[in-house]
Amino acid sequence: MQELNSKVSKVYETISGDTWDFVSHKVYGTVEMTEQLRNANKGFIRIMIFPAGVLLKCPEVEAKTTGGLPPWVE
Repeated sequence: MQELNSKVSKVYETISGDTWDFVSHKVYGTVEMTEQLRNANKGFIRIMIFPAGVLLKCPEVEAKTTGGLPPWVE
């Protein structure tokens, strides 16, 4: 199992029609970071479909292994 930890932020500039989950997928390769992305950009939380040119802070994450072998192997 992997756990994601926040570190430093980078910036993503939206294009017209971007949504939170689309930006998450574009930046991180998964929609599972949508909530962290929204939390880092509370000033835009009510926007569902972005216009072009909005700058969003994107928390960087690093994958961290939380365990060794699966329980059935140990």
